[in-house]
Amino acid sequence: MLTPGNEVATSLAPPLSAAVRCAICGSADEQVVDVHVSGGHSIRDVQCLRCGHVYLSPRESAEAYDAYYRQQGFSKNCNNVSGEDDPSALARSAEKKTQRIYRFLEPELRPGLRVLEIGCGYGNLLARIRESVGGDVTGIEPDQIGPVVARSVFHLEIASQTLEQFLVGWNGKPFDLILMHHVLEHFLDIDVVGDALEMLLAPGGRVYLGLPNVTAMTFPKRFFFRFPHVSNFTPYSFLLFLWRHDLKIVRLDNLGRPLSAIVASRIDAAPMVAAFPLVTASLSPGRVRRSIALCDIHHTIRLFIRDHRGKLLPAPLKRAVKTLIRK
Repeated sequence: MLTPGNEVATSLAPPLSAAVRCAICGSADEQVVDVHVSGGHSIRDVQCLRCGHVYLSPRESAEAYDAYYRQQGFSKNCNNVSGEDDPSALARSAEKKTQRIYRFLEPELRPGLRVLEIGCGYGNLLARIRESVGGDVTGIEPDQIGPVVARSVFHLEIASQTLEQFLVGWNGKPFDLILMHHVLEHFLDIDVVGDALEMLLAPGGRVYLGLPNVTAMTFPKRFFFRFPHVSNFTPYSFLLFLWRHDLKIVRLDNLGRPLSAIVASRIDAAPMVAAFPLVTASLSPGRVRRSIALCDIHHTIRLFIRDHRGKLLPAPLKRAVKTLIRK
């Protein structure tokens, strides 16, 4: 367990390493699942042959990742966003995602919650929660564009901080609800996040975790496996991560999509979601590789049709399909 104070900062930076072991089980037994170059970065994702977790190895140094985020590399390279964009337009672009997350979160919301969102982007979700149930909302976002948009559009003050910096200045008062939407996979040391969740969560509190599901990829491999995504979870490796930090899943979304889960402490009285579906959806390692291959084929074809449908389908047929869909 971590404790509040400056001693946290020294524990957060992983040692510099070219090749890394599996962050879930510590094994060095691996098999390559994808290699490509993107944005000037050589990306080599491997699968742990013991637990099935997929991760980046070798990877660049902690300093390289720090520079990447400080220079707004994620905004520019992954979201095609710059500081010149209209804040209102940026906030609107995240609204559809916000509505989806809010619907999943709604059963956990009640007046007076203390809410922390780690990696809160433009602040859409925190603003929606504040509007619907009030409470005390806190957001941290290392990218410099997010806090500017949140202040301009939602009149919401977001700290331009990393989790590491937030923990150093944390006052020790726990949170009833912690939100992390597609953030965990960016951390070089995911155990630091697990320790922080244990420390920050109030008794009876809940954590929302959303993250990519490598057994149900939403893009071809060359887009799914990216430089910022250090870890790529299977349902099973996600479960193992939670267990190691005394956390359990109490509500889970469809395993055929990106993972969305409500998590609680294992000492909480709420029943735990049965682990069997998460295990069977992920094992054996060969099954994960087959899922990756099939997803890659499916989404490569889907994007090809999307980008070339004007040439592939005659105009009358396109109009007929659109009419049929509307009906």
